[in-house]
Amino acid sequence: METSKEKTITSPGPYIVRLLNSSLNGCEFPLLTGRTLFVVGQSDALTASGQLPDIPADSFFIPLDHGGVNFEIQVDTDTTEIILHELKEGNSESRSVQLNTPIQVGELLILIRPESEPWVPEQPEKLETSAKKNEPRFKNGIVAALAGFFILGIGTVGTLWILNSPQRQAAELDSLLGQEKE
Repeated sequence: METSKEKTITSPGPYIVRLLNSSLNGCEFPLLTGRTLFVVGQSDALTASGQLPDIPADSFFIPLDHGGVNFEIQVDTDTTEIILHELKEGNSESRSVQLNTPIQVGELLILIRPESEPWVPEQPEKLETSAKKNEPRFKNGIVAALAGFFILGIGTVGTLWILNSPQRQAAELDSLLGQEKE
C-alpha cells in the first residue's frame, strides 16, 4: 500500500470524482493513477499566512466551511481497486470504495465513476435534492395567494374610493334633483 510520502504516479486515470456538496457542488475531477490528494477546509485558512501554500500538483483544494477532512484517493489499475485514505489528525483510516455509491468523508459527499461510463441514473440528483434544505411544500403557493388577496384588496379600496368621491356624489345628487350644470 502506498502512502503519501512514497513516490506518486501521475498519469491520467480511468476514474472521475464528483462533489455532491460544498461550494463546488457538481464539479468533477479526474483521478490520477496512483495517489490524488484532496485538501478540504475553509478557504480563508488556506491563505491566512498572506501567501499561497505550496501544495503538490496532484492535489485539489475543496472549500468547506466546517467538517472538512483531508483525504487521498489511491487508484491501482493492476487490481482495479480504489482506496480512500482519510487523513485525520493523529490517525489515518483506509477503506475500499464502490463506484457510483455516495461516499462521505467528514461532511463532504463524493461519487466516483469510471471515465467511460455515465453516472448511475438518478443517483446524483437524489443526493443534490436531499442535500438542499427542505422547504415547506406550499410556501410559494401561500405567498402567491397572499399577494393576490393584497392586490384584490387594493383594487377594491381604489374602486370604492373613486365611486364615493365627493365630486361624484355631488354629480349624482344634482342629477337626482334635476339640476344640470351648464
